[in-house]
Amino acid sequence: MKTLCTALILLCITVSISAQTLDNTITIKGRVQDFVTHADIPGSLVEVLNAKDSSIIASKKALTQYESGEQRWETSEYWVEIPRKEGDYILRVTEEGYTPTYVTLPLHHFYKREVSREIETIFLKRPKTVDLNEVVVKATKVKFYHKGDTIVYNADAFQLGEGSMLDALIRQLPGAELSKDGRIYVNGKFVESLLLNGKDFFRGDNTVMFENLPTYMVNQVKVYDRLGENSRFLGQEVAGDKKYVMDVQLKKQYNIGWVGNVETGGGTKERYLARLFAMRFTDHSRLAVYGNMNNLNDDRKPGENDNWSPSDLFGGLTQQQLGGLDYNIDARSGKYKLSGNAQVKHADNTIVNNTNRTNFLANGDTYDRMVANNRNHNFTLSTDHQFYFEFKNANLNIKPRFNYQYYNNKSGYSSLTLNRSFASFSKAQLDSLYTPMIGRELVRTAINRNLRNGLSIGHSLEGSVSMESLIKFKHSPDHITLYADASLRHATEDSFDRNRIDYYTNGQQSNTDFRNRYFNNRPDHGYSMTGKVTYSYLVKRGLFFDFSYKYNRTTSNRYSSLYRLDQLADWGINSEHELGILPSVDAYNRVMDIHNSYDSRQTDNTHTLGAFLVWNKRTTKSEWWAQLVPNLSLLSRTMHYHSGNVDTTFTKRSILYNMYSTFIKWRSTDHKYEFMLQYHVNGQAPDMNLFVNILNTTDPLNVTMGNTNLKPSYKHELISHFLRIYPKKGMMWLIEAQYIPTVNAIAMGYTYDKATGQRTFRPDNVNGNWRGQLALGGAGPLTKNRKLDFKAMAGLRYEKSVDLIGLAGTSASNRSIVESLNYIADLQLNYRLGQSSIGFISKGNCAHVDGTREDFKAFNVSDFNYGLTAQLQLPWDFRLGTDLTMYSRRGYLDKSMNSDDLVWNARLSRSFFKGQLTLLLDGFDILGQLNNVTRTMNAQGIIETYSNVIPRYVMLHAVYHFNIIPKKK
Repeated sequence: MKTLCTALILLCITVSISAQTLDNTITIKGRVQDFVTHADIPGSLVEVLNAKDSSIIASKKALTQYESGEQRWETSEYWVEIPRKEGDYILRVTEEGYTPTYVTLPLHHFYKREVSREIETIFLKRPKTVDLNEVVVKATKVKFYHKGDTIVYNADAFQLGEGSMLDALIRQLPGAELSKDGRIYVNGKFVESLLLNGKDFFRGDNTVMFENLPTYMVNQVKVYDRLGENSRFLGQEVAGDKKYVMDVQLKKQYNIGWVGNVETGGGTKERYLARLFAMRFTDHSRLAVYGNMNNLNDDRKPGENDNWSPSDLFGGLTQQQLGGLDYNIDARSGKYKLSGNAQVKHADNTIVNNTNRTNFLANGDTYDRMVANNRNHNFTLSTDHQFYFEFKNANLNIKPRFNYQYYNNKSGYSSLTLNRSFASFSKAQLDSLYTPMIGRELVRTAINRNLRNGLSIGHSLEGSVSMESLIKFKHSPDHITLYADASLRHATEDSFDRNRIDYYTNGQQSNTDFRNRYFNNRPDHGYSMTGKVTYSYLVKRGLFFDFSYKYNRTTSNRYSSLYRLDQLADWGINSEHELGILPSVDAYNRVMDIHNSYDSRQTDNTHTLGAFLVWNKRTTKSEWWAQLVPNLSLLSRTMHYHSGNVDTTFTKRSILYNMYSTFIKWRSTDHKYEFMLQYHVNGQAPDMNLFVNILNTTDPLNVTMGNTNLKPSYKHELISHFLRIYPKKGMMWLIEAQYIPTVNAIAMGYTYDKATGQRTFRPDNVNGNWRGQLALGGAGPLTKNRKLDFKAMAGLRYEKSVDLIGLAGTSASNRSIVESLNYIADLQLNYRLGQSSIGFISKGNCAHVDGTREDFKAFNVSDFNYGLTAQLQLPWDFRLGTDLTMYSRRGYLDKSMNSDDLVWNARLSRSFFKGQLTLLLDGFDILGQLNNVTRTMNAQGIIETYSNVIPRYVMLHAVYHFNIIPKKK
């Protein structure tokens, strides 16, 4: 709360400053376009001349006026600042290849808060042209350089294999990191949007471009802070309208006409692949269609220096079919923009997880061995659109969305809880988990064994529409922004399971609990409505703030009925009825478990007051930015909950404070040095269901209860980085530090019954959770000829995890604290020799884990890999891409997981017909040693999981590239 008060005091100071007079200047703004095509002409020189003597008063290029650097936007909008003096002026606009154009500019009758004048679009005409002989200039490209505030990567400077897609290029970009979930980071900063030629492509789903855009089409990749439609419409930066984006620029030959590729392939172990991608470009429109079907579950290409690891093969074995389209239309006048996408997807996934779990407990740990086998069928249909319109003094942005999902999931599960650890399980012991009688050796130390089969069938519908409008004030830089959205949600689900638990005492089976159940989860629906109004006030140039009020109302109605079919004749433990088959409605209504069925209705009303303060300043040697974004929310939530004999209605009111996107940033004007300090705090109220203090025994081994005394939790993030760039050398170094504590973290602590293995969970607030990191990274060439370059990151990561764990029969739960210190390192070396390259990759994570419990035994664990990659140009135009990597694990409790797995992949390719057709032969996991093993750890225990992966295979596939350029008239 102190942080919020400080922020509000700063805002009050800002308001008092606002009484000062605005700068004694005025900005002339407009646009330059081609007379014939109405296309923008970026980079045109705009000069303001005195009408009396034609002397030049001011001049600007169209790409230099935005605070964020206009050139990276590549539009022809311009903002020219001149002294605030009434009189007659002349605008002169010049650009190579066009005839100079002059426009009269009378400036009279300035208003008190008027800071800009907008003039009509200026059209340039081309003179008669003379064709010249073509001149070809060849030069060695550096991998990246800075152009103003923009990082520019040259795609042709990277050695990539035949058939590589965009994700392979991004992984090699110096300073860039591509996470497993498709999120992109550049120099430690999250990339909020991935663009294609400056425009959104399949908004919110980067994987579509990753998997379908081949790297041979890419000219440059630019990274910069981009202002949105509201800022461009207003002619000045609007608070919260800036995004850190990655803009993929295509080569000129692919910027008009049809481009695309078709790929098909088949291999051993029934592996197959088929892919289609086609895109049509014009100056003002784009249409892309794509389709993909395969059972590979992996888009990696052999020989790519990307630090791939077996853990990236999440999801087991997957067969998927998907198709979609993306469109974008820009009016030549700039008065409207239409864009959107639609996708249909079907996936059939089979995943087998073999898991070891150690439960940290006082007076001796317990150990779980679990095997899960899931078969999931999913079908989704989604569409997302944006319609943008501009009027004289207002704009309008409409975004409708729709999503439909159907699923049919089957699951099998077996677990065994023991009071002592086994170094490893034999195949016979694993197989016995599914049989009526487990092995004798396991029985001696067994606590319980759980067998469960499940089936879930359901669907969901979600639809929403949002509208935003910015309204300008005449003769004033101030403006109002109106925002509203509405969404609806509806879902239904039928779930079935047969759950058997065998309990053991002193090496003998003592009891069996069998349940045959049907869950009718319907209806499940709700809606949300939001309205927001923002007033933006310009204090003076370089200093402005927003003040906003937002109201949100959200409802959620859920109904779940549980029926104990095992209480009916012929539906018990020896039932022969197929899972998913139901008796008559009258029959199962008689065996309803009212204590574990519920009906809940929740209504949330939230009032939020927000502010957005932005300051920036430029000197001859440095640039400064500062941003403060405090928010105060009053949350009132009411829930009606009915279950069994409990029928209650209660209201919870909370005051939450948040601080979003707050930072201070300094950068030298030569872009060699940059420092940023960021602070965020996110307040979150507990889920209302956690307040319902009833005992839910749906899962006999995991009983849950509520807590009426929960408090909101606050996650603080303090992040800083220092960047040093050597533009001439093409090298950069980055130092990054993070400190992320959580106050009043909501922990699902539990009490453990060692006799039965039952956990009784109860949510509670705990303090002491935090994590931090200090890392040093760099990228660039190591030799003058730039043939040898590197990309590296090394550092320390510390995490303290706090939870509440107790034993049945004791008075209270105890704090369980586990601390881990991780040493992380990542190194890539790449040497280029002509059209070939060879690389070295290594990545390691070594951790020391300790706990505060007296009987806790500290241990060390490490996962690391190292190997070679190569892209080799062979005789007869063949190309070989290959990688050989050793994946090693040490310190795992299951000794069988401590292994060294040597994984070798290779691709042989050759192109025909001037590159239009490429044949590829892939060998994946040639040595047959690929395994997927992961480890997670917190204050409750350690989880080690082995998952099934795709088998080794050989595949032959062909790729056909096409580029249809329309004939010139």
